[in-house]
Amino acid sequence: MAESTYLTGVERTFSRNEIIVSKTDTKGRMTYVNDTFLKCPIIL
Repeated sequence: MAESTYLTGVERTFSRNEIIVSKTDTKGRMTYVNDTFLKCPIIL
């Protein structure tokens, strides 16, 4: 689980046919993300 959350203040919009998909294993590690997910900025 993330320790901190950083808000950008920027709203992201997607078309009606775009769905954000991610899958994790039993330990919470991401094992799959789709192209739409990759369009989202991630701050680590």
